[in-house]
Amino acid sequence: LQQITLNDDGDPNNNSDDDVSPDWSSDGTQIVFSSRRDGNVNLYVMNRDGSNPMALTSDSTSESSAAWKPGQIALPVSAQSVVLSPTTVDCLNSPPSRLNVGMQAAVIDVDPNHIRLHPQSAEVRGEIPSGGVFDIIGGPECGQSAGLIWWEVSYQGVTGWTAEGKGDQYWIAPYSASASSTTIVNTPVAEARPTCSGTLTSQLQVGHYARVTPGDRGNRLRSQPTTSGEQIGLIPAGRLFRVVDGPVCADDYAWWKVYHSGQTGWTVEADSTSYWLEPIDVSNASDLILDDQKTVDQFTGAFQGFEHGYMFWVQPVGEMWVLTETSSGRGTWQAYADIWQLGDPEPVLNEKPGTLLFQPIRGFGKVWYENQGVRDALGWAKFNEIAVTISYEYRPTTNVHVLAIRDGRFEVYSDGIWQRSG
Repeated sequence: LQQITLNDDGDPNNNSDDDVSPDWSSDGTQIVFSSRRDGNVNLYVMNRDGSNPMALTSDSTSESSAAWKPGQIALPVSAQSVVLSPTTVDCLNSPPSRLNVGMQAAVIDVDPNHIRLHPQSAEVRGEIPSGGVFDIIGGPECGQSAGLIWWEVSYQGVTGWTAEGKGDQYWIAPYSASASSTTIVNTPVAEARPTCSGTLTSQLQVGHYARVTPGDRGNRLRSQPTTSGEQIGLIPAGRLFRVVDGPVCADDYAWWKVYHSGQTGWTVEADSTSYWLEPIDVSNASDLILDDQKTVDQFTGAFQGFEHGYMFWVQPVGEMWVLTETSSGRGTWQAYADIWQLGDPEPVLNEKPGTLLFQPIRGFGKVWYENQGVRDALGWAKFNEIAVTISYEYRPTTNVHVLAIRDGRFEVYSDGIWQRSG
């Protein structure tokens, strides 16, 4: 990119005639301009400092100028009108949005992105495969239950809503194309994954789920990130755990602090030739080694039904999964850390449950009481919590967690949607 600076009269000041006819957006954050940088005269938009240039047109017809309207670029008749979104969308569990209505985007994750009926819907209308290019036609909206940014999209005749990313990772990214090249613009928020001397590049991320690679004998869990640390446990092959800190480089290994089945300790990820741990729920895994084997686990947890949903205690990762039912057998979900401790006082509410309804207690009660949104969404419990044996699967090809108990099977998707399948 050739940096464009503007004189006091608003004209570009550079050493060529490639970039001309600039016009500022109403909020002063972006500039639309005309350029022949790709051989033809086409329209582009960029940030005020010249960063993130994006082609708005890419045809052989010369597009000599464009002017801003409030929140919109008014393009020549031969070009598609492009609506920009100058207001920053801030969603709890999403990276900063990089998209605008009117532009094209592409799936950069190895897994497809679901197209849903609307941001709070469990109904899947279609999917966009990895590398698939689509049009942004509406949005953005913040899905309040999962905290994801959603965009209305059109892909091969299917319209609906898809999520932009989760945490610090993007699932979709701006897409630009010219007559001579095709580029997916992917600038992740997170820094490059760390590498410890003598080991393969780290694949894990704090706050994400992972597993011991299937077929291995299991990973030792140690009190400190060193081979001399006391062994406090063992994580069997294929078992689920949560990454809570790291990495620490020691003894030619990358050590991660993890939580598994009530224990927190340090375990090694890889040496110079082999990975012993791998992520199972990542949102930008194009450069990761991730097989398509299911993660299968079985553990004792807890379950409770509510007027408008369910709660699970997922013991290996120390979390409460709250499933809010927005329509019959489907809805949205959110995970909460299990911070309840034996001896914690039970909350007292002025409001009392109705006949045959209950106030949740212990860990479920703490999440329910301390989160007004959870309380409002779920309502009262329909029965007291029960201990259950949970048969767990994670299916990498569809990015879905399956929780099976005697009362049914629940498919929990990483984009914040769940549905009951049995």
